[in-house]
Formats: sequence, C-alpha cells, structure tokens
Amino acid sequence: MNRFYKDGMFGLIVGDAVGMPVQFEDRSERVIEPVTDMLEYRCFNMPKGAWTDDSSLALATLVSIKEKVTLDITDVADKFVEWLLYGKYTPFGYAYDIGFGCESAIGRYIKSKDAYSCGGKGERDNGNGSLMRILPSCICVYEKFNAGNIDINTAVKLVEDSSAITHAHNRSKIACGIYFFIVKKILDNRTADEDRSLFELIEKGIADAKNYYMNRPVMLTEIVRFNRLFDLNQFKSLPESSISSSGYVLDSLEAAIPYW
Repeated sequence: MNRFYKDGMFGLIVGDAVGMPVQFEDRSERVIEPVTDMLEYRCFNMPKGAWTDDSSLALATLVSIKEKVTLDITDVADKFVEWLLYGKYTPFGYAYDIGFGCESAIGRYIKSKDAYSCGGKGERDNGNGSLMRILPSCICVYEKFNAGNIDINTAVKLVEDSSAITHAHNRSKIACGIYFFIVKKILDNRTADEDRSLFELIEKGIADAKNYYMNRPVMLTEIVRFNRLFDLNQFKSLPESSISSSGYVLDSLEAAIPYW
C-alpha cells in the first residue's frame, strides 16, 4: 500500500483520537477549553489515543482492501461484522461508540448477507457514519481510476456502494461522492508535484462533484442540498454560528471544510 493510505489513515485516526474525548460537547465549550493535545477519561472514559467507531470501520475497510487488493463491498461488510461482534480494529478489543445507523445496517447484513441492500435508505438515515470512514475506499477507487482500470462512473458507484453498506440514502451517497472528488483532486495534485493551495484543491474537487451529480437526474433533488459548498468564497464568509457541528452528514461535511 502506498503512502496515500498511510498519510490519510494517520491523519484520520489521530484526528479522531483528539476529538473523541470531547464528543457530544457543544462547540461553545471549545472556546472556553480549546483542545490542543490528546485528552483522557472523558467521553467513554478512555485513555489518551483511543479512537472511535469511525476509525475502526475505516481500518476494517483498509484491511479488506489490502487482503482483496480491491474494494470488495461484501468483504468490507464482513469486516464490519467482525468489528461489531468481536471488537476487531478497536483499541481494546471491543466495540463502543456504536452509531445506531451502522449497528442497524450491520444487523440487517448479518441476516441477509446482502451488502448492497442492508444500508439505511430513509430520510433519517443520513448520519455521518459512512462519510467518516470513507477515506480508504476513496483512495482505492482513485488508484484504480488513475491507472485506467475503471471509468469515473464506476469509480463513483464504488464509493457510493461503500457508503451504502450502512448509509444508502442518496444524500449520504452524494456526501461521500463529494469527498471522493476532493480526495481525487488532492491526490492528483500530489502525483503531479504541483503546488496548489488546499483551498483551491477543495474548491476544484467540489466543482467536479457538482458537475458530475448535476448530470445524474436521479440525484438532482439531493445535490441542491449541498449548494452552500458550491461557492467556497461565499461559504467562508458565513458566521461560524451558521456552520453546525451535529452528526448529520451534510453538517459534518460542511464543518470539515477548512474555514478561513
């Protein structure tokens, strides 16, 4: 596995571990008590460096990609079962911080063994669970696309199918798709040894995602929900109070965009 996986996963897991102790706390509390280092024994009463289900499911995906040398949706779902039932890919051998959407979907998979039908499809099934773990899927798909092994439609479908193991609503799929286009633009920049700003890369990635989804009629009613991201210069002028930090997938995607 190349450096993209290593760099991305270290960033994902370290960021998760930094934020985990203050999970569920209001953003206003960070003004009073900023998080500048690893904390311990707060949320879930865990020691420093412990990560959440988000990193565990990302690690499960990564292990599957390494073993299968591809993004095998059914095998990824099998790895999610190992996490939920047996605590694999966790810091201490047991699953905790289990999101309701993920738990319900994995439960349906255990019964059906169909990774393509188990994800939540309702309006209320748009938590951030799939977005938070989608990075290794995006890197794997990027490598296949960049090597000319798949076209862009197949690439995006693989990312969406990865989301749909747990979160199958089109809104969640689009959020993961936008994330993929951002990852793609950043990795394109690194492989070309270019020196573009992160802002420009994110902006171009989002523009590519918008163009892609605007040409998929089935997604048109959902893509408009992401309108605030389609003009990052306008977006960065919004007051911080208008950027929510809830567990809703759109809020999480917006909150993750660097806010200059």
